[in-house]
Amino acid sequence: MVRCGSPLKLTIVNDCPSTIWPALQPSAGYPVLGRGGFALNTKSHVSIDVPNEWHGRVWGRTMCSFSGGKGSCFTGDCSGKLECGGSGGATPATLAQLSLHTSPTGKSSYTVSLVDGMNLPMTITPHIGGNAKGPGDSTVAGCRIPNISNLDCPEHLKVKRGNEMIACKSACQAFRTDQYCCTNQFNIANTCKPTEFSERFKKACPKASTYAHDAVLHHCDEPNEIKIIFCHV
Repeated sequence: MVRCGSPLKLTIVNDCPSTIWPALQPSAGYPVLGRGGFALNTKSHVSIDVPNEWHGRVWGRTMCSFSGGKGSCFTGDCSGKLECGGSGGATPATLAQLSLHTSPTGKSSYTVSLVDGMNLPMTITPHIGGNAKGPGDSTVAGCRIPNISNLDCPEHLKVKRGNEMIACKSACQAFRTDQYCCTNQFNIANTCKPTEFSERFKKACPKASTYAHDAVLHHCDEPNEIKIIFCHV
């Protein structure tokens, strides 16, 4: 793997009003970071050293209960484990997709994806030398709404706990059609198009990817920190 010129930290911030349980899943061939998952109290953060190069995804789990490292979460659950250890999460969940330090110049790319639905607002911001701006397309990605209740989610896509909406499904998860999932004849850019449902996500979160061929990818040249902030307003 490429060794880049500056060290890189991945900082995960919980600005939500209650505890969340971030989870990290590496792509094949890359190490598990942060034990794959942990609890993060409200108004706190964790910084994780990133190896020379890392590809993977990060999401937040909500309303979890664990004992001895085993339990469950109402959203984003990873096979009932506190430390996901490389396991993926249950949908719907807001995803940070990261490719960090992927070239000799240390360029990183990142996006917030609502393709698998949404359970928490999330933003990603690269930092260079302590500043939130640097060379390259260094812009904030994601969704800056106060909470999931601010999303215009159709009733039949809502995931509820009692009367409270705790997540919003994607149309693919709800209806399982080729058109909504961008599969088979819809699996190319010319046929995979936004739908009435993905447009609701896009209206609330214009800097997030909302369907499979929605190319909202940001780049930054050699950042020394990537911040993922949940419930960032």
